[in-house]
Amino acid sequence: MITLFISIRAKNQRLTTLSQNFCPSDHGSLNSGDTIEVHYVHSSAQVSPGPTLGACLNESIKNPQLRVETQVFVVVNDKQAADFGVLTHFEQKNGLYQALNIPDDTGTPVQYAGSTTGPSYNETGSPFQVTWSVRPKVVKVNIATVGAWCKGNAFKEDHAHGVRNLVTNPALLSVITK
Repeated sequence: MITLFISIRAKNQRLTTLSQNFCPSDHGSLNSGDTIEVHYVHSSAQVSPGPTLGACLNESIKNPQLRVETQVFVVVNDKQAADFGVLTHFEQKNGLYQALNIPDDTGTPVQYAGSTTGPSYNETGSPFQVTWSVRPKVVKVNIATVGAWCKGNAFKEDHAHGVRNLVTNPALLSVITK
């Protein structure tokens, strides 16, 4: 069974301040020019989409196979930009949850073995091994649609999470081959 967990991580690149707050948190709100990295997480555990990485685990499989399809978006104040609700749409097909609209026009993904991410893993790897596929080109996404998504989604994501520092410890880095 494959499930899906979507989270957003932001790096602030403030271009303009908008008259409305989008996905506010204690650390601020998203603004035009911010980049968000979306993790479409697939798990071999028999679970349903839900909040946090815990949604990818169950009692019978505490260390499932995890595959993360990653796409970076730049948040723009443009109604013609991509709709985040469409980009994060998922359905169950043949008994498996699938993200149906992961962009397929942003280059051949760079694939590598790694672990889960987050600020708590700056100096140590997480206990979960992950196969990553990271697309090399960004997509512009309409900030209003990201804001609407933050107000209610299956993953209970309502704000962007912090990013981890650039990892420089060679023991924590994967070799990427072509």
